[in-house]
Amino acid sequence: MVYYFKVFLIILVALLHTVLAVIGRLVFFCNRRLRILCLANNNKIACTLLCAIMGVHVKYQKQAVRYKKSVLYVGNHLTYLDAVALAKCYPTVFVTSVDMSQRKSEGFILSNAGSVPVERRREKLTFSEIKQNIENMKSVIVKGCPLCIFPEATSAGGGKEPVFFSSMLASVEYTETAIVPFFIAYTSANKEPLTDQTRRTIYFYKGDHLLPHLKKVLKINHIEAEITFLPDFSAKQKSRKEIRNDCKEIITQEINKHESVNL
Repeated sequence: MVYYFKVFLIILVALLHTVLAVIGRLVFFCNRRLRILCLANNNKIACTLLCAIMGVHVKYQKQAVRYKKSVLYVGNHLTYLDAVALAKCYPTVFVTSVDMSQRKSEGFILSNAGSVPVERRREKLTFSEIKQNIENMKSVIVKGCPLCIFPEATSAGGGKEPVFFSSMLASVEYTETAIVPFFIAYTSANKEPLTDQTRRTIYFYKGDHLLPHLKKVLKINHIEAEITFLPDFSAKQKSRKEIRNDCKEIITQEINKHESVNL
């Protein structure tokens, strides 16, 4: 009964998110920056409600970003709950994959969230596609809007050293964008430390499908997530590879610290 009630409430939140997205697009039809910022704030509202419904409790310390220009959040990636948890903390839009945005249900949600679709499939990643990816991201960044990217591209299952791809970070290299690395970890399920089984339920692995996976997640009544916002830095004097390397080093150190504490 509780499961079906959660599903009902999630559907209501999805409808609210859709209505807010439509209103935002109409009101700010002639101003793309305000339209994106509106969608980012809609994401915060919806994700705050989703966390309450799904029992996802997010611990974090508010980060005071020192730069006044655009912000790019860069973090490790374990599951779609990462985006929900981050958007609960800060209004933001997300970089997503083209193939995900083309799926019927996921694509509808991502469109309403103002997500930026990029091609990440290596077999289709031509030079022109890479250039288009960069332009799609830059069109948000130059407007001074908050954007989040998971450079691992797909959920990584909690490996100790994330595999970061740098090509799309070319959208912010040598700009005044504030790069905010963050580390996300899930520490408990139903108020018990994660086991291999609960970890497999919460993490979203390659080959998983959203709705069957979500059904399993909703059967967990309480999930503890912790987001550590790491020291931010400016991309003004950094190439995409330098940005990638700095983020990877900072986040990997935090992953190793977390792993050593939980041994």
